[in-house]
Order: sequence, then structure tokens, then C-alpha cells
Amino acid sequence: MKKLSAIVMIFLLSIVNLYAQQWVPFGTLPGSGITALKTNQNGDLFVATASYNYPSGQNAGVYRSLLGSGALIDVTPGGASAFNARAIETEGSTLVWASCWQNPSLNQEALYRSTDNGNNWTRTYQIGTTNNIFSIKADPDNDNVYIGARDGVHRSSNTGLGFSLSNSGMESGSWTYDIEKVNGMLFAATAKGLYRSQNLGVSWSEVTGIPQSDTPKSISIIPTANGDRIVTGTNDGNIYISDETLSQFELIFGFENSDIITMLVLIGAQPTDYHFILSAFPKNLDNIGNGLYYSRSSGNSFTDFGQGLPSPYRISAIGGSIQGNNITAFAGSFNNTQNGAVVYKKNYTVGINTISSEVPGSFALYQNYPNPFNPSTKIKFQVVRSSHIEIAVYNSSGMEVSKLVNENLSAGVYETQFDGSSTPSGVYFVRMLVDGIADASLSKKMILTK
Repeated sequence: MKKLSAIVMIFLLSIVNLYAQQWVPFGTLPGSGITALKTNQNGDLFVATASYNYPSGQNAGVYRSLLGSGALIDVTPGGASAFNARAIETEGSTLVWASCWQNPSLNQEALYRSTDNGNNWTRTYQIGTTNNIFSIKADPDNDNVYIGARDGVHRSSNTGLGFSLSNSGMESGSWTYDIEKVNGMLFAATAKGLYRSQNLGVSWSEVTGIPQSDTPKSISIIPTANGDRIVTGTNDGNIYISDETLSQFELIFGFENSDIITMLVLIGAQPTDYHFILSAFPKNLDNIGNGLYYSRSSGNSFTDFGQGLPSPYRISAIGGSIQGNNITAFAGSFNNTQNGAVVYKKNYTVGINTISSEVPGSFALYQNYPNPFNPSTKIKFQVVRSSHIEIAVYNSSGMEVSKLVNENLSAGVYETQFDGSSTPSGVYFVRMLVDGIADASLSKKMILTK
């Protein structure tokens, strides 16, 4: 077992240039903090917030940013002030679910559904008095929707229009904080342990290897060469990973004085090309045990990922998307203050290998190797001074088929890779732009042969 106090160990990811762009503020919202972040198929960002000093202070709400680049606008269900918005889920480009509690003195927390990307909402389910909705999971393989509540899992078979309690096998008091599905099985992180269902939530059984005193709070799926694995983060700051059967778990990492309340795994073009981000949230909202971390090693080691965020980090939600080599990530803070709900954004490119940090004599784009190639090829390039570098691949008609690099890079020699697995055979051209300026010498012909 490994424990970190702040960061005792740093895992150097030389193959990925993660820090070319830091986190920057994207928007400050009213309320004490961010409770959920979610991007949909189009890259639209949805944000849920908690109120501050309700009802005389700032209200909670649900907000949306189109394409994750437009302004955050209020799309709170009912258009009224809210006490708390707690969970968000999306499916495709138009379906959105959100939990929202309008007024704790007058009504119950409820699930709302939108079929037009948050423009209009319908209240589909009230969870009941003395109950809450902590998580929402839409099943990508059918019309099932699952919500996690104080009494376990509630299941819908009609996209969230109606629900029934589905907690057979769960211990009483199994507050369900997160739900995930992998290989046809459901997993639920609860106050009474991590549970697994092999029949779409009809019945549940607890996995082994995680002490019940160490409460699972979040779940993610990590692809490996031997199949998908489940990782779960706990309120003691520990990370557990499953075996190949997804039934036995072992402790692989831990953070001191932390609560692992949110994790995000973004999967690239190749099944095992993943990017694992987690927040170690300070248990007492103090300066101890906070951090935002990154791993490419199944959670066996982590590196600091918080450059640009104000200290102490209090990241309560993470969201994002990946397209090719380009990742857009969002992080939401929970400062428990007025205007404490701040969203941060970071764009970065993965798949860049730093060969040398010595200053070369000129800008250059080398011929790819191998060439011809099938299905992937390496492309080396060099940068004389700090510049914005774009490297893209085009087909013979001049259409862009892949953006390999799009970020600020310091002087040095680098290497990136083009994967043509989903691209037909033919002639392609790779072009490099320096601060938006093209040069004939920074273009090469490539041949993909299948």
C-alpha cells in the first residue's frame, strides 16, 4: 500500500506532454460548489451546483455550455430557484437527466428528464421524503436508467419515465454514490461496500477485497490488455482495482487525509489508450489532503495534474471528452463559500514524446517512419522557440483527417504518432504550422497501405 502526503512520489510521464496548457477559469457560478459535471456526445457541458445559505443566499441550479466553449447559461429544471442540484447524466446529443431539489420545505428531491438538450424538462420521479438522489447512470445498451439513493438503487426500464426500487441483496443503509456498467455487469459504490449485479440490477452481491469500513465513493473503468477492470476510490483516499473476473479487488494506492469523490477515465482511439484523472478532496475542506492527479498506469502511480488551479485544490467534479489526440477537460470546485462554484477548463494534446529539450537550429518536420506504413507511423518534428504548433494529416483532397498536435510547445525535439486504423489506404500529407504560418518545407507525403 502506498500513501501520499501532498506528493511524496511523482510519476514522470515523459511520453505525454500534459502541461503545455494549464487549467484556466471557465466560469464562476452562484452557490457553494459544483456537485456534478458531464459532457454529452456533442461536447456540450452540463454543470450542477449546490446552494449557499439557502434560501436567503445563492440558489443551486443546472447550467449548460454549448460545445463546452459557450457561456454557462441557467437551464435549471422548472426555471425556479433550487436548494440543490446533485447529479447529471447524458446520453447521445439530446437526452439529459438531472436531480434537483427545489425547496426542502415544500417538496421532495426529484429526477428531471430533458429530450432536447436541457431546453425543456419533465419531472419523472420523486424519490420520496428523507431520501436523496446521489447518482444517475443511463445504460448505453438499452432503455434502462439507474439512480443511486439512500436506500440503494432504483431502476427504470423506460429511459427514466418510471422507477422501482432494485436493491435486493444490498445491506440496509446502502447509500449509493456512483453506478457504472462494464461487460454486462453493474457496479454500485455504496456506504455499505461495492456491490455487483449480473442481471441488470435485479439482485446484488458485495465484491471482496474492500473493507466495509472503507466506503467506496466513485467508480471508473480502465481498459487493459487483459480486458476491462473496475477501479473505485474511497472516503479514506484509497484506490482499489478489480481482477479479471471483476469480483475480487486489491488496494493499489492511497492518499492521506483525502476522500476520492470523483474520477474520470477518457479512452482514446486505441482500447488501452486511456487517461485516468482523479480528485483527492480534502476531508475537512482544509489545506491537507487536496490534489488533482493523473495516471496512465492503472492507478499504480500518479502525477500532479493541478497546474493553474488555485491552492488548495477543492475539486469536487471532473468531466471531459477526447477527440483524436486532443483532450478537453473540466474541473469543478466546491469551496463552500458564496460564488464557490468555479469551473476550470484545460485543453491538451496527448501522444507527444519529448525527445530532447535542447534548442535545435531550425523548425523542421521530418519524414514519417515507416513510410509506407500500416496502420501507424511516427512523425518527428523540432521547435526552435516557444510557439503554437499545429500538426495535422490531410487526405489527397485536402480534407483534414486527424489533428495530431495543437498546442504551445517550448523549444525542443518531439515525436508524435498517426494511427490510420480507421483510415482507408491512400496518399496523405502531414503539415506543420508555426504560430499559424505554413511553410512548404514543413509538409511531408505519407502512404498508408493496407
